[in-house]
Amino acid sequence: MKRFYWIFIAIIISVYMFNDYILPLSSDKVFKNIGDIEKMYIHLSRKDDNLYTYDSVPIEDREYLTQFSETIKSVKYSRILNSKDIINFYDFFRLSIVSNTFVYTLDINENGYITLTDIDNKKYKIRNEEGEAVYKIIEEILEESGASIVNKD
Repeated sequence: MKRFYWIFIAIIISVYMFNDYILPLSSDKVFKNIGDIEKMYIHLSRKDDNLYTYDSVPIEDREYLTQFSETIKSVKYSRILNSKDIINFYDFFRLSIVSNTFVYTLDINENGYITLTDIDNKKYKIRNEEGEAVYKIIEEILEESGASIVNKD
């Protein structure tokens, strides 16, 4: 009976790992309840080993928000282990996204790794080598939006 119990537990763990870490996840599973994005804030970025802090003025231009929303919804994701450091050695952005139903804070690095700060603080990787392209699109949106740098370290 004990043997059956351990086999059952191993099967449950395997199914969980297969579901979350191997199968591609849609943006609906990653960004639950995102709805329509109302505004976006950029807090920090690192580029070429310089850390930048931005003012708290929201990006509310519909064109930028729609482009950002379409970008993050157009790709597939996979879970990665929470122990993976996606910030310290990479260029990255820290953003807050305010939708009509939820507020997300996320870090995205130049390779397409994302830490989504919500109840679970899960980490994801954008699949199929699209991560770098998504990072570049976000970089362009933020540069065009005119977000102001407050401090450069």
